[in-house]
Order: sequence, then C-alpha cells, then structure tokens
Amino acid sequence: MYIYKIHNHKTGNFYFGQRSANKLPPELDTAYWGSSRLLNGIRKERPENWLKEIVSCHTTKEELAEAEQAVIDEYWGHPLLLNRCIPGTHVYSRTTKGKKKPPRTEEHRANISAAMKGKKKPTRTEEHRANMSAARKGKKHSDESKAKMSASWATRRAR
Repeated sequence: MYIYKIHNHKTGNFYFGQRSANKLPPELDTAYWGSSRLLNGIRKERPENWLKEIVSCHTTKEELAEAEQAVIDEYWGHPLLLNRCIPGTHVYSRTTKGKKKPPRTEEHRANISAAMKGKKKPTRTEEHRANMSAARKGKKHSDESKAKMSASWATRRAR
C-alpha cells in the first residue's frame, strides 16, 4: 500500500492518490495511474508528459488514509494541485468536512416550493410501472432493514 504522486513535467500539474488493492510492490505497479476521472481524461491526451512517483509506503489502510490526507492538506489550495475531493469522499471543499448543513429557513423552503409549483412529475406508462413491479417481486426486507425503517419512521413521527 502506497501514496503516489502523478505530475505533468510540462505544466507542473500534480495529483496525489493512494493504492491499496494491489499485491505488487509499488515499483512494479506501473500500470496503475489512479482512479480520478479528471486525471485519466487529461492523461490520455499526452501520456508522455505524465510521471508517477511513489511518495510513501504504509502497512495499514488507516495509515494510508492519514498519509494521503496529510499530503493533500499540505498542498491544498495550490493552483496546480488536481485533487478536488477530500480523500475518501465526494466533497469538493475542506470547509464542509465534518459539518452538518444548517436547517433550511422558512423563506428558503417557500422559495423552493414556489420554484416547484406547476412542474409536473413525469408520468409513468403502464409498461414502466409493470417493469418496476416485476423487478421488486419476490424481494423481502431483512429483519434488520425492517428495524431500521421502523426506527426511522418513529423519529420522523416524533418531530
């Protein structure tokens, strides 16, 4: 398991990532270039301009995640850094990490309601409804799922 840096030696752009799924030693893992769609799209244009280097090796996934977070935090805000998400999430900003969104105000809710008024929901054909029904036939919720749903509805009713 290792942290890698992929950089474009022509433009200076760079990206940090982690690799944990492969059993190969890092120096032999030459085929893997990350899972970032942005990076893979850019890299296809001129693959000869991109280089991959190993930043550090780790023995546990926890260490690996902490190391990736630390190296990205160190460079966060750098104009040439291509990482856009907080590692392990799909959150595009450091400011929202670990924070819950505030509740919507009555004014905000009224604005959303006004914007949605008059918009029709897409109608489903009988064929579409039959297909959806057929897809669910024979499927049962587990006891654990039923308990979770029951608890969720109980908290909603208590509001």
